[in-house]
Amino acid sequence: MASIIDPGYIKPHFKFIDVLAKVHPCEMCPDCEVLRTPRSKHCAICNRCVERFDHHCPWINNCVGINNHNAFLIFILTLLAVLVSIISSSILTLIDECNPKLTDNECPLIELCIGCKDLWLRYIMLLITVLICLFFGAPAILLCFVHIKNYANGKTTNERFARQARTTSATTHGTDSERGDSFASLADLKEIAGEEARAQ
Repeated sequence: MASIIDPGYIKPHFKFIDVLAKVHPCEMCPDCEVLRTPRSKHCAICNRCVERFDHHCPWINNCVGINNHNAFLIFILTLLAVLVSIISSSILTLIDECNPKLTDNECPLIELCIGCKDLWLRYIMLLITVLICLFFGAPAILLCFVHIKNYANGKTTNERFARQARTTSATTHGTDSERGDSFASLADLKEIAGEEARAQ
């Protein structure tokens, strides 16, 4: 679901030139020709501005934003649950010995049984399965931890790490971010909308 839901692309509601005359240029996105909101960001991969931009996820090949953040959180929790269940079932299969003495007619799952007769093949396949799950499970655990922490704090990954970078830059170089937290006010937007209505 997270890969097919619109993450919250910002659509232009006003004429770009009219808005540009009223607000600071840093508050506009020149690529999308939209007015940025405080929590939006332009995604360089999608080439669109996303409301409450979290990050662009290569796993779902989509941005994570206001509309699909819950679906993304469910996706990574489900992914982690699947990896844990595969690892636990593989370990149980290693512990519970298969009975190779049964004939083909007595074993109801003989067609699904790989390694019942060749135990070395069974151990190799289960070991490879566990290693692959651990390889993908480590980043999935980290991703789950970061996103649950972000979700609990009402922040996005972009906001957390961008703020840390700005703080580090300000203490290192002694300057604040050029953009700051200045955004167009609601009154500015109402004035622009009123001028457009009068022009029509």
